[in-house]
Amino acid sequence: MAFLLAAGALGVRIVREAPLSLHLPPTIVTNGASGSRAVAPFLIFLGEVRQAIPEGATVRIVAPQSPTGDIFMNFEIAVGQLPRQQVRRQDAPAERAEYVAVYGAPAFAAGRLLRRFDGGDLYWTGK
Repeated sequence: MAFLLAAGALGVRIVREAPLSLHLPPTIVTNGASGSRAVAPFLIFLGEVRQAIPEGATVRIVAPQSPTGDIFMNFEIAVGQLPRQQVRRQDAPAERAEYVAVYGAPAFAAGRLLRRFDGGDLYWTGK
């Protein structure tokens, strides 16, 4: 009886709080806590960048402060999402990267625009 009561309470909580759907979420944080959901668009952008540049390429990530207010957090997330590329921090000199991925920040004037994504752009520096 106690098991049924606990299972029923859990079922009510899931239906009330979680979005129920039969499709895969676009990111691992999409259905997570509200604080982590803010990173989901950045993760989607990095996934698109990963598919657009070759393995071993050097990419500089330029993004505004993360939802926690930390610039370094964007770099750490990018390193995890681009494991086959060499990721440079946004304060690294632009000439040290073949590509510059700009997310939610002003355009990068020193490169040639390769692709536009939701929320960001990918530039090639010709290095």
